[in-house]
Amino acid sequence: MQSRKGQALSALVFIGSIMAMLYAVFYIQQLSVAIGIYSGIYATSRAYNVTLSATDIGFISNLQSLGLALQLSYLMLALALMMFAFAVLQLFQSRRGASSMALAGASIFYAALAYILETSFNFAEPYIYFAVAIAGAILTAVPALYMAAADKPARGARMSRNISVDPLTPYSNMLKLSGELGAKMHGNLRILDMHFDTNGLRNLAAMLKGNERNYTSVSVLTRRDRLDSTLMKECRDFSDELRNSGVEFSIRAMNGEDAAMQHERLMLDGSHAYKIPPLNIINKKSEHIVSIARNEAAKRFNYVWNRGTKLDNVQQA
Repeated sequence: MQSRKGQALSALVFIGSIMAMLYAVFYIQQLSVAIGIYSGIYATSRAYNVTLSATDIGFISNLQSLGLALQLSYLMLALALMMFAFAVLQLFQSRRGASSMALAGASIFYAALAYILETSFNFAEPYIYFAVAIAGAILTAVPALYMAAADKPARGARMSRNISVDPLTPYSNMLKLSGELGAKMHGNLRILDMHFDTNGLRNLAAMLKGNERNYTSVSVLTRRDRLDSTLMKECRDFSDELRNSGVEFSIRAMNGEDAAMQHERLMLDGSHAYKIPPLNIINKKSEHIVSIARNEAAKRFNYVWNRGTKLDNVQQA
């Protein structure tokens, strides 16, 4: 699921890309007709030794340049198709930074090429359809640049290697954790915490509050005995809340063997990994949050996750 603003912007981009494609196809069709007519006039005059008027001679003299215009118009169509492909991709993405920048670049290049073609190769009367090309480029470029700018802070944030927590300031600690972790991690957030319970969920919610746009999903692993009826209900409510922000939430219970083997708690995203205190006391525990090797942490998390039990299956058991 995506946020409503993201869906609206993606819809504008999609409409703009269609407008760009329609103009490119229309331009190629009109240009091809003009080339065919002028070529026919030239071939007829040669075959029947007809003396052409000055106007006809002017048209025929443009044949070579119109051939170049046709080649450039194929490039314009390729750009329009690229814009359409990125627009379709964004309809199904939550994170749009990289594709938005590519889309904005293609849109600007498309608009520039359409302008060059319209002003340099005047093969017929000016077409009001040129406004469709510019409108399509604007509808794709402006929302794309906005989405890229909105995505940049989360993707470009620098992470601290270690974060200290003072047990005497639990409230301030939570604000610090929100700024140092919640605001700077991004993408798929994964947490392995054997002690994760309702207090852990509430601290997680506080850490993510206001930072939801950074994430596409949040996945939590905990021990089976922690998933009581209260935590299950709160997890479902939290999942619904995050889904409204375009973030998928899921929680699984570790099997007994994996739970017994886990002695550290992990938090990781696509670029970083940390060893953390239990989330239910993360703002009260006098312990450093320490950066660790991300690839090893991801391998360990994925192994336990794939062997875990989904929330619905825990409830049915």
